[in-house]
Amino acid sequence: MVGQVGTSPRRRGRLVPLSRRAFRKLVYRRVEMDRYEVRAGDSRSLATPCPYELRFLSPGELDLAGVISPYLTAQDLAELTRQMSVCVVVVDGARVVASSWMTKGQVVVHELERVIDVPPDEHFSCRSYVDPGYRGRSLMTYMVDAYARRVPPEDTLWGLVYHWNVASIRSLEAAGWRRSGRCWTRFLFTRRTEGHELMPVTADPPGQGTQRRAH
Repeated sequence: MVGQVGTSPRRRGRLVPLSRRAFRKLVYRRVEMDRYEVRAGDSRSLATPCPYELRFLSPGELDLAGVISPYLTAQDLAELTRQMSVCVVVVDGARVVASSWMTKGQVVVHELERVIDVPPDEHFSCRSYVDPGYRGRSLMTYMVDAYARRVPPEDTLWGLVYHWNVASIRSLEAAGWRRSGRCWTRFLFTRRTEGHELMPVTADPPGQGTQRRAH
């Protein structure tokens, strides 16, 4: 009988959403991150100095950064060391409580499952981490601004951030970083499509409690 073979509207209504979720998870997926950047010479310093010690790790000390970050693997550390990356850390007493990496060249972005090419006059910020007990103290802002003071003022510092990571975005904006584009990777079955879009950097509003870097 037709009534026995057919699917009830209620069941149909339940099956459709499940099929869409399965499609997005198993067949199609898109990962997108926003690009934020600042010209090194336009980096902004907070009005109050960092209450902890800021240190740039030497090659022999780079493994210290991996001690506090649960997201930094041995492979990540090996890649960053090979690329002659610079690691900025915040030290409270004898304890490393925050770290941020700056690198260039062929950089693996695990979130996008792709490699990006960072030119010699650009510095890519990645693998930043702040101990949960020290969050909310602008440590990310202090680290990226300290690094900006070490490089030529015409160089560009930039990084990729998920749009929902509001805390990181606010920390970068406090140092003068502004959204300048986006990068994405689309996955359809076994096919992968990479893309990016650059856009004019938004105007830097007058800072409150910040000051431009001096050269």
